[in-house]
Amino acid sequence: MSDFWLVNGWRQQSRATRDIDLYLRQARERGFQNYALTRQGKWYWLVCSADTTLSQQFDLALTVRRTFAKLYQGIYLALWQGQIVCVAWQGQRLQHCVACQHDADGLHHLELLLQRVSDNGNGRPSALLAKSLPEEVVRLCEQHLCQWRLLFEQCTMKELQPTKAAKLKSIQQAPPWQQRQRVFALSLVLMLAAAAIGWYAWPGSATHVTTGRRSRGS
Repeated sequence: MSDFWLVNGWRQQSRATRDIDLYLRQARERGFQNYALTRQGKWYWLVCSADTTLSQQFDLALTVRRTFAKLYQGIYLALWQGQIVCVAWQGQRLQHCVACQHDADGLHHLELLLQRVSDNGNGRPSALLAKSLPEEVVRLCEQHLCQWRLLFEQCTMKELQPTKAAKLKSIQQAPPWQQRQRVFALSLVLMLAAAAIGWYAWPGSATHVTTGRRSRGS
């Protein structure tokens, strides 16, 4: 399952569906092929991918957030395919979902990211360190997340269980509210058509026949 995680996708967030509609139009114009859209509290999380080689992909950010749903603020760190993966969130907002190379440049980028995340910590957030995380990454967390709870031996990305909501679908498929609007519009058209057919087919000629017979009898 770990081969199918989407990490470095094109991500957008908003509380308004009109913004998501705009982002999806931009994604189609940019050539993205798939997307996942989920609601996290009052926010919509959108991620788009241009990858067409895999039959299925799952959004890592949503899966991690749902896995650790009880944590208001957290950061998840894991080793995946030779890269260091970082997912950070605060409440209903996603802060980061990136994969860095496991080299000097990648560790430097991760260190800057940890510094930014630590500056925005509220209360006592949690850092979730997956099993088999490189020792140098653990030291960075101990250095820059000293005010955080460090939770070791957490599940690896291979052990994460994605939900149906995290699965990417074709960019050509409309989001749920557009589908509901289309169903409502179609239902309304069918109702109006049925009412019109019923009105025209109603037996109103009987009145004219009865009136004509009375005139001949008189």
